[in-house]
Amino acid sequence: MAIGATVFTPNAQRIATTDGRHLWVGSGVAVLNPPFIGGPGADANPGAWRRDSLEFTIGPAWDSIDMVVPAISLASIENQGTSINAGWAVDEIMWATVRSPGGLRIVLSARITVRDTDGVINRVTFQATALGRPR
Repeated sequence: MAIGATVFTPNAQRIATTDGRHLWVGSGVAVLNPPFIGGPGADANPGAWRRDSLEFTIGPAWDSIDMVVPAISLASIENQGTSINAGWAVDEIMWATVRSPGGLRIVLSARITVRDTDGVINRVTFQATALGRPR
């Protein structure tokens, strides 16, 4: 099951195109709920990475979405104790749509990784550009 996140400080601009579609550009900070902690295994194998999926919904509702170009970066990381071979990463970024009562919504997802027993990812930043027909 993917880790969820709450989006804070969303910023967005929507621009109408000549063919009736809209170009939407949005960015913000997503706070992981719960934070992603490295966990056991890093002690037994200091080079081991713990991996999981992160997923959150952004932007307005759409009738159709033609494409999305997303970016996700680490925004807040920490180590709760002594750092031993620590590392944090966003390995892969994907997008999908989910149907809600108001229309289609954009879901951003990422493969996130932590190496260290007490390494933590608290927040990520995102930027996405979408093209489609608005609701």
